[in-house]
Amino acid sequence: MLESHPDFASTISNQGKLYKSQRRYNEAEILYRQAIEIDKIALPKNHPDLAIHLKYLAELLVATDRPKEALKLMLKSNKIEDMTIRRIFASSSDSDRITCIQQRVVPYLGGLLSLVYQYLPHSQAAKQAALNLVLKRKALTATALAAQNQAVFSDRYPQLQEIFRQWREKCKELLAFTYQVPPPEKREAHKQQLAQLQKECNELERQLAQEIPEIAMQEQMGDRREVASELPEGGQLLEFVRFDVFDFQNDSWQEARYLAFVLAQGKPSEVEMIDLGEAENIDRLIYTYRNSVIELPLPQKMMWNRNSTKKKAKHYVYDSQPGKQLREAVFDKLRDKLASCSHLVIAPDGDLNLVPFQILPEDDETTTLQDEYNISYVSVGRELLRRRIKTKGTANEPLIIADPNFDWSQHDPGIAQPESHKAVFGLNVSQMFGTLASVKFERVKATADFALTIGQQLGVEPFLQNEATGDRLLKCKSPKMLIVATHGYYSQRRKEYQRLLIELLFCSQEKQAEILAKNYGFLDEEFLAIIEALQNLEDCGNEIREKLGAIYSLVKQQINTTSAKSPVNNIEFESFKPNRHQAKVENPMMRSAIAFTGANTWFSGGQLPPDFPTMVFAQDIAGIDLGETDLTILIACQSGLGDVQTGEGVFGLRRAFAVAGSKTLIMSLWSVPTLATMLLMEQFLDYLKAGIGRAEALKKAQQYIINVTVGELQKSKLGSDILAELKLGNNLKIDSQPLAHPYFWGAWVCQGE
Repeated sequence: MLESHPDFASTISNQGKLYKSQRRYNEAEILYRQAIEIDKIALPKNHPDLAIHLKYLAELLVATDRPKEALKLMLKSNKIEDMTIRRIFASSSDSDRITCIQQRVVPYLGGLLSLVYQYLPHSQAAKQAALNLVLKRKALTATALAAQNQAVFSDRYPQLQEIFRQWREKCKELLAFTYQVPPPEKREAHKQQLAQLQKECNELERQLAQEIPEIAMQEQMGDRREVASELPEGGQLLEFVRFDVFDFQNDSWQEARYLAFVLAQGKPSEVEMIDLGEAENIDRLIYTYRNSVIELPLPQKMMWNRNSTKKKAKHYVYDSQPGKQLREAVFDKLRDKLASCSHLVIAPDGDLNLVPFQILPEDDETTTLQDEYNISYVSVGRELLRRRIKTKGTANEPLIIADPNFDWSQHDPGIAQPESHKAVFGLNVSQMFGTLASVKFERVKATADFALTIGQQLGVEPFLQNEATGDRLLKCKSPKMLIVATHGYYSQRRKEYQRLLIELLFCSQEKQAEILAKNYGFLDEEFLAIIEALQNLEDCGNEIREKLGAIYSLVKQQINTTSAKSPVNNIEFESFKPNRHQAKVENPMMRSAIAFTGANTWFSGGQLPPDFPTMVFAQDIAGIDLGETDLTILIACQSGLGDVQTGEGVFGLRRAFAVAGSKTLIMSLWSVPTLATMLLMEQFLDYLKAGIGRAEALKKAQQYIINVTVGELQKSKLGSDILAELKLGNNLKIDSQPLAHPYFWGAWVCQGE
């Protein structure tokens, strides 16, 4: 009969939505309940349609002031969704799973959080249920990939080794093709080939997923009880979540907010939930704060010595106000929930992933949060359960890679040494572990000295200069400790658009043609949209608006060409060979990388041997075996950055190393000064050797950098080089602390165990 058919259930459910929008709640409720009863009879158990209709009824109950009954229905709906997610993950590629997250996980999680936050903020049962769902739903795609890696690298699925090898080879082919910048007449063919390669990668991923039951990991996920039992003594979990708020009265999504859940060790029944406010405001504070720390001012002002009120000394001045404002907006709202807490495990979300909480300043100007807490990070609280997984593998000897010869090419003699740049030449971007606008990586010899020192302590020979090749990392198998000291790379196309536009605005009209030709890879519809948006700004002056209009026309002309020559002054495409940096990369795991020997040669299109990896991307790292690696130290620029996706964390190197299995990752959240970093890492490893835990060892190393005096620095060559690098002059007082600015030490965070 029609009245018992699933299609009829969908029809009357849609009619119910119409009635609800008209405030005809009683009629809508009758139809929703009727649809649910039809689903229970006509559909298989746990069918997705039933989850949808339960969700619709729950939203109506909230709108009619029955939130407790609505919560029960939402939990039933989400339990069915668990089954749906399992089925999707068990037969899908990573991109399929990300789509599933956006279409299914985000709205269902957002709906339940909206209910609890707005209507049941004082219900302990509701807060517990909300935290359980957050612990289950955050960072799902990374967990699935980690399960895949662990299964493949175990001895449980020998039949999958060939598929896994094919998948890695296909990913390598896709990555190489992605970083090509085709000439005008080949753009469309290149786009189609990329799509085909991605399709082939996805199909291989699906084959792996279908053979690995661990990927459908919903049943293996713990709840707040298990997570609370794994927290360290005196520890508490801060589980942040960024979500869009659902307006149940008007069936519409509102501006996003941040919530924080607090869970104490051994107290799963005492969940706290704190509303932190609108996400836009907090994200703005994060942006301002990061700039206040990263943009180091020139040492032209005077400030008081940290521990003295009598003597003045030159220092790099730190404006602590943005940090205080961020602390007040986020952390201060949690303080009264953290009584007797000594160790914070923070699971950030959204742009909070970019904040090193431990360096947020207190009001007294001399202390930070790390003076009160040990702080470590996880993507989601359930990562604490990883330590329960027992593996049969064994770790290999430590691996240290540093000081690559970025300019090496296959025409160089095998024993050629890279040109040695001075290790001390002022604080500028070329001597930091920073992403360079020109993608010209400069040698930093201090990394070799550091690697030799640490290698001697660990009893291993580091791979340096020409031997610091990408395949050392790609072919490694679970070194007990992995240390990589080199430049990092993070492609941020929007910044390149801004750089190019500024260059075009302030050059002569004759020079524009040459600049456009050399930056061909950045000329696309997105660049046009940016130019157009600037033209439409109210405060854009007429002169600038006219220049923007002329640039727009030139760019449009370049985009529309189909000939083999550039239309701008007929400059031959081959005469400028766009740098690989200009490639448009859609996959976020292909935008973050670590530079090894030959990196400059690769970027500029020079000659390299076949299968010679010079840039190891996050996509590559996610496929290596670090399952028995206790600690990875990634001394490279902004290694903790990447594309932030709400609920899934940061798509980049930090995700890749976690997926590969490394138990702990030490990484940076901005470009860091070289020599101060070497000193910090030496201290960190000394503390580890003394038996101090990783998070506390990092904290103590950072405190050492804050407090180290000029007199102490003068006692070692590295310290003397640091003082010369600072360019603060010779009038520093012996007891002054020249590295107290968080720029020198605050970027480093400890993620994992």
